[in-house]
Amino acid sequence: QKILKNQELSDEAFKSLMQRISNLDSDHYATQIMKSALDMPGLNDAKLIAILNAASNMDSDHYITEVLTEAAEHVKQGSSNVKDAYRTAARRISSETYYGRALKAID
Repeated sequence: QKILKNQELSDEAFKSLMQRISNLDSDHYATQIMKSALDMPGLNDAKLIAILNAASNMDSDHYITEVLTEAAEHVKQGSSNVKDAYRTAARRISSETYYGRALKAID
């Protein structure tokens, strides 16, 4: 979280950081960092897609849904590529309840 607050990262560096975060042993902590990243000023489509892709790498349906629902407002305003990345991440959710919650967030 300190890196996100204190440094301006290029899209590629941000993508690498999100990939590393998605491989943390704790989906809880990964979720906290991703949600913080969603509040960053200057969040563009490339960075938003990196967050969505990282979320889809987590194991927990609950935490994937948390990140997706938090990102939903940004996704609604994003490009078709952002919406596609959101739907791809949502498809990784096996729980019908969480999947429905994630899709309803962008309606």
